[in-house]
Amino acid sequence: MVERVHLLTEDAYDFLGHAVVVRSNSPAVRDHLRSVYGSFLRATNAVPGTGREREPPPHVITVLDDIATTQELHLSDTFQSYRLRCTDAYTFDHTYYRSSTVPDPLTYVQWMVLTSVALLAREFHFFHAGSVAWRGQAMIFPAVSGRGKTTLTLKLATHGFQFLSDEVACVRCDNQIVEPFPRRLNLSDASRQLLGLPEWPTAGVRTLRTREWVLDIATLAPESRGAPCPLRWVIFLEGFGPAPHLDILGTADALRRLPAFSLRPVQDPAAFLFQLASVFPAASCYKLTVGPVEATAELLLRLATQEIGGSS
Repeated sequence: MVERVHLLTEDAYDFLGHAVVVRSNSPAVRDHLRSVYGSFLRATNAVPGTGREREPPPHVITVLDDIATTQELHLSDTFQSYRLRCTDAYTFDHTYYRSSTVPDPLTYVQWMVLTSVALLAREFHFFHAGSVAWRGQAMIFPAVSGRGKTTLTLKLATHGFQFLSDEVACVRCDNQIVEPFPRRLNLSDASRQLLGLPEWPTAGVRTLRTREWVLDIATLAPESRGAPCPLRWVIFLEGFGPAPHLDILGTADALRRLPAFSLRPVQDPAAFLFQLASVFPAASCYKLTVGPVEATAELLLRLATQEIGGSS
């Protein structure tokens, strides 16, 4: 293990003001995280500021590739520790994992980094949700995996909405401002085809052995990056139907639903709900049945323009 430690390389990230260092002996892990979280990377040649020595030490995440010896990928930090059984960095050992909602080990590593950031940045609520903005007002879509968050947020970005994130909504605890989380997109090939998008020869580099593209939002919708803005709409993606349909959701019902989408474990539900309650007097809450993507985007565009009007 001593020899393996010498092979570790470090990448320094800054997630919403929190320094995170990822140490790994795996080029595949390093390249994947750089691809997805590249906008959070600290420049390697950055000159430390005068107060840099007073900064707290960074949060360290270690990912060790020991697949050749033990068929395991080891993930650890001060919050969590995992051993993933793999045949390589791109493929789980499917004789060990009979089924998994995570398609490959690299995606698991990506999510481990994200959940650690959610635990580290206590000044934010992190929700598993897509997020966009219309005329400086944020709309978030809490949903489980597979409900079309990425497809819908990308479609809205082509309809004049500003893009904040396709996967995580970062809501400040003190003022209910939704912060952009500009990771690169993991776009499934099925979603690419559903949106009528072409295959990209260079701009959309495919993850190895999966059916996903990893690309920047600017590739799909130039000038669509959004800025921090107050939360105005909370829309829960309920499922799919032949036509899109919105139902108004009461505040109490919305409050009960939202903790299920928290990326940080809810250890004190009463305190969590009390803190969230301040969000909802200014937010309209709905349930959305997702229909054809174009019709669904048009329905949400009508909602936004009816409530606050104008164009983006």
